[in-house]
Amino acid sequence: MKKPSKVQATNIVRAGIVSAFFAVVGTLGFVTVGVTVNAAPGSPGVPEAPVVIFEEDFQNTPSTSPVGLLSYTGADGMGYTAAAPWLTNCNGEIVAFNTPDTDFSTTNCDVGNGTNITKAYDQVRRLAYALGQLNGMGGSSGQNKALTAYTDSGSSYVDPGAGLVQLETQTPIVPTGSNRRFIISGIDGAAVNCNIGGTVEGRLVFYLLDNGTPRQVNQTPFNVCDSNTTTTPPVLDTNGALGPSNDSVRSGHYVPDSALLTNSNSLGLRVTNLEGGGQGNDNALDNIRLLDASPKLDKSFAPMSVGVNGVSRMTFTVTNTTDLLAKQGWSFTDNLPGDLLVSATPNTQSDCPNYVVGWAPDRKKVDYNGDLNQGQVSCTMSIDVTSAVAGTYTNGQANLSSVVGVRMPADAVVKFLPKSPNTGIGRLLTNPLLVIGCSGLAAIAILVIRHRSIRQH
Repeated sequence: MKKPSKVQATNIVRAGIVSAFFAVVGTLGFVTVGVTVNAAPGSPGVPEAPVVIFEEDFQNTPSTSPVGLLSYTGADGMGYTAAAPWLTNCNGEIVAFNTPDTDFSTTNCDVGNGTNITKAYDQVRRLAYALGQLNGMGGSSGQNKALTAYTDSGSSYVDPGAGLVQLETQTPIVPTGSNRRFIISGIDGAAVNCNIGGTVEGRLVFYLLDNGTPRQVNQTPFNVCDSNTTTTPPVLDTNGALGPSNDSVRSGHYVPDSALLTNSNSLGLRVTNLEGGGQGNDNALDNIRLLDASPKLDKSFAPMSVGVNGVSRMTFTVTNTTDLLAKQGWSFTDNLPGDLLVSATPNTQSDCPNYVVGWAPDRKKVDYNGDLNQGQVSCTMSIDVTSAVAGTYTNGQANLSSVVGVRMPADAVVKFLPKSPNTGIGRLLTNPLLVIGCSGLAAIAILVIRHRSIRQH
């Protein structure tokens, strides 16, 4: 039998080593280190609706009978107050369209003569009906209750005075969590006697009571008469002298135009009417809300698995809420877990307006500051991190401190993997990250002995 040449013998050995290598890999199930593809926590870059932290719909009464504002208590125990002129002369009454005609004398719409002489009692109930229609109650709109005002003495209109409080919460609203947040307000309104010569129209301004300090929320006053939604509630005619009430009613949802970053965790709400006239200025309020419009945080690492002393890109995504109002001045500190460090070359990058990213000298803590502009959906801030110690590092809510104006992220995980042993056999392999088992070593040893035997002949 013809002996193989030296070149042929060498190729046989190489082929044997490669065959043994893949046989061991197939037997032991080892794979090469790669990037694990997982979805990032949450939905980065997808805005979510603001979270309601307080809401009042004035439905917390046992019947359809009228209730004065000072006597009303909300479902969560909240009480309310207002300036004196907004608590008399058919102002400050919580009524529904279905409030009985016979209850007229129990309201401050009756100034003593027992006659609904100017239709005020009918009109305020129709305002409540229009708000039910606005909110999709359909045939049940007669049950909707609202805080109403008609500025009427029974014989003539009454000027309440400009810039007075029409509604104010009496006890602090304390949201869960202790960090500062961005707050917006919401309210539904209805108005009658709009766009009539000689009448005035209410102009509402909302204030956030931030630890008792009033801070203006909406920069443009809310005038319900500007709404394009018109309803004509059913006719009412309660023992009046002016005939049935059948006027059309304007109604609308207030759309906030700015968000306030709170200074405390003790909040309240004030609604002030800038209009001081009483001829007109006839309105109703419903579904008063405070909402947390703080952007959400999402955190991710790429790659999610890397060798020790390698680099992973840590990215925070700051996503606005669906209102897309400007959110200026948010910040937080990320305290890196375990042996995770900012890379010696951090390579910071961001598209957040006015962003600042800084880190401590020990590279264990990263400070983030930035803004979201009006209409901006989201922005990102990235920095490289590393570790000289193998391990799995979880970075999430527990690692954040000094949080201002953002909602906490879900946990994100990065793995730093140990290096493979640098054995003699390992130097024969094309991929030093792969490890060969005992059976593979035996196969290689036999091939090497055979190779030496061939060369000796």
